[in-house]
Amino acid sequence: MGTVRLMHHPVLLVATVARHNARYFAGRPYGPRLWRHPHIHGANLGVAAAPYLAAGGFPALAHGEDRALVAALERLSCRILRTDECPVRTSGRLDPRAPQGFGTFLRQLSIEIAPPTDASRRRKRDISS
Repeated sequence: MGTVRLMHHPVLLVATVARHNARYFAGRPYGPRLWRHPHIHGANLGVAAAPYLAAGGFPALAHGEDRALVAALERLSCRILRTDECPVRTSGRLDPRAPQGFGTFLRQLSIEIAPPTDASRRRKRDISS
């Protein structure tokens, strides 16, 4: 299981990338040591045929099928390599194709850091008055 790096996207704010990277790389050891990261990305997941079939393959879920497959492999005590040695670039778009996918996560990060609009400032002022 590998990691991902965000590709540039016109609506992806630098602050959103910074927040993503701060969370994503938390706990990563300094220097060239192996990082057994906690991430599971269907975009960077490779499984040999025999363990894949033994685990039942990707379950028919609306979302989270990559996590479910890895959990099944772990229950079977399959050897799992978690590495940052071969990251893939993934889209930084905020209009997700999968409702619970990575784009939704990025959109939520961007909402958390978005500067308040004049309308939201007025609402806060009205509430506190």
